Amino acid sequence: MIKNEWIKLFRNRVFLIFFAALFVFYGFYLYWSLMLFKKSGVVERAPVSVYQEVTKELDGLSLTDEEKLEFLTERQGELEELRGMIFSAQTEQPEGMTAGAFDAAQLEERKLAYAEAWNEVNQAVHYQEIRSGIISNADKQLRRLDRGNYGKLERRYLESSLEKTKEAYGRLAEVMPVSGHARGLEALVDNPVADFCSLFIILLAVVELVTVERQKEQTFLSKSMVRGRRVHGLVKAAVLGGLCVLVTVLLLLEGILVVGRIYPIPSPGIPVQAVYPYCPLKLSIGGFLCLYALLKLLFYFFCGACFYLVCCLLRRVIPIFLVILGGSGALLSAYLWIPETSYLAPLRNVNPVVLGQAGELLERYRCVNIFGMAVNRLVYAAALLCVGTAALLLAAVKVYAESEERSVLAERRSEYDKKKRWGVSLLGHECYKAFRSQRLLLVLAVAAAVSVPYLKTITVENGNSLEELFYRVYSSHAEGAYTDEISEYIKQKRDEVFLNMSRPEVQQRERAVYETMLLALSKMSEYEAYLSEHENSYYLNRPAYITLTGGNGAANRKQIVTNMLMYAFAIVCFVLTMSVDYQRGENRLVHSTKRGRWHYAIAKVFIGMLVSLILLALFQVPTLKRLLATDGTEYIFAPAYSLQHLSWVGGGISIGGYLCLLYAARFAGLLLVMAFSYLTVRKVKSSIVAIVCVCAVVEIPLAVMLLV
Repeated sequence: MIKNEWIKLFRNRVFLIFFAALFVFYGFYLYWSLMLFKKSGVVERAPVSVYQEVTKELDGLSLTDEEKLEFLTERQGELEELRGMIFSAQTEQPEGMTAGAFDAAQLEERKLAYAEAWNEVNQAVHYQEIRSGIISNADKQLRRLDRGNYGKLERRYLESSLEKTKEAYGRLAEVMPVSGHARGLEALVDNPVADFCSLFIILLAVVELVTVERQKEQTFLSKSMVRGRRVHGLVKAAVLGGLCVLVTVLLLLEGILVVGRIYPIPSPGIPVQAVYPYCPLKLSIGGFLCLYALLKLLFYFFCGACFYLVCCLLRRVIPIFLVILGGSGALLSAYLWIPETSYLAPLRNVNPVVLGQAGELLERYRCVNIFGMAVNRLVYAAALLCVGTAALLLAAVKVYAESEERSVLAERRSEYDKKKRWGVSLLGHECYKAFRSQRLLLVLAVAAAVSVPYLKTITVENGNSLEELFYRVYSSHAEGAYTDEISEYIKQKRDEVFLNMSRPEVQQRERAVYETMLLALSKMSEYEAYLSEHENSYYLNRPAYITLTGGNGAANRKQIVTNMLMYAFAIVCFVLTMSVDYQRGENRLVHSTKRGRWHYAIAKVFIGMLVSLILLALFQVPTLKRLLATDGTEYIFAPAYSLQHLSWVGGGISIGGYLCLLYAARFAGLLLVMAFSYLTVRKVKSSIVAIVCVCAVVEIPLAVMLLV
């Protein structure tokens, strides 16, 4: 039976294509995201090429870790001296972009790479000092407990947690790590895209093994007795477990191959403290990866068991969709709102954010408060995953075995069939089926309930710094059509600030305020220089315009989340609109003639367009209305290139026109998703499979954009 279930799963073309596509997508994403440092201009970390040069230079030296540390310290000092020389050369030639400015940028990248390598070697050389610092800090915290105002339960938990922390790190007195390069292992561990791909594959497998069989009445034909269905349910659980093993191993091997081509991965035999100095386990890098893979496997088992139970309990798409969405939201709310010292802390840690981050569980020693008793979070997570998976699988198999399987042809008429009336309007008939029978009204109501509180978080980012305050004050007098008077105004204000700074009675604090004013005026000068190159431009200081047109990074991330929510509800609505006819066989009635198929297609497209307009109004219009009300529409017809991030827009397009094009593009995106959903349903003939496939194709790229 296990062989038959494997064949049934892997002979399904939809599942195979989906599995291969996500596997290839993860490899391309991993390579692209790691190489992004080469071109993105990220200043927090050195680019890939520079980091590779520094690591090769360091590995090519036959030095001990102490000698490597001295070598890197000397190199950092040399770079600092060279930086001072370049800075002096730039001050002598302030105008234009000189060759020295380019050298300074390269120097900064190399300095970051040497600093990162220095930290990697330093934590290996001084590991015992780091470990002793952790233990001494725990001793200090224990002594401070007497002075704190803690409850009995909270005090007992804190005391137990600190004592166990001392004990855990006290066992590592003999560990002597050798330096290793951390970037490769950091890129491999806890990659959220790998989790997204794995969970989508597991969910699709559960749907294919359980829900699709019920829709096609295959379970009724194969197993008619409770005992037979129990064995059938256990076999499906075993196949699901094997799939979890396969997905975990393949994605981990793919990650090692891709990351290994970019970053040097540390030797598997050295202690893991060479990369993660706060890890409380006496493990090598190889042992760390094996334990990491085991924890990931347990997490995938747990999620697969959850999906299995939900699909066994519920047969309709809407309840499955709402239960998964609502359960994820409830767990996330518990994680965010319950403090670690609360007696409800065990519920806080029953969460994918905690259980799925296997690398974080291994990297640091943390405890969970279980009624005043501190329990290692790693042990707690492993035990919870094992016990929870077993309990969920037993419940799922029991529900699957005791469920009553009846043929769709033999069951009594549905509520929709009883209320259905004869009519000649195909469009009205299709609207009634979609919005009433397939519960599209319920889905749209849930979408409205989700969008209202979330969209209130998208606000105009004015900035609270003193520089931003001065910039807004100065810019308020310069707004409007660009003229030479703006340049004169900025020059006049700068002269006034310089005059005030030159007074002998000005103190250091006042001088700092004047320097902030100069920074704001410099920002205005840059904007004015940009406007001088564009005819008929406007000087604008309207943060709402910048937010709406995509010039605000934080607002752009929230917009991606908004689009993810909008597309998720749109996919459910589109799939339900199309799948109802395939589930009931009604497509055969309207597909008999060419004219009937044409009217049928027009009706479906009209419903999809109506749903798209409703979702666009729910998720996009409120933000547009609120932000425009904040900054007004006085300059909405100014040329779009008046905003610096829209310098590529043609001169005939105003800000209002650009917004119209932007929202038209979002509406067109919904229509493309509608077309793809309709085509997918026609191919797979199953609503839940279509929802999983379309969500994976649409949502995973958006999640990648959000992460990168």
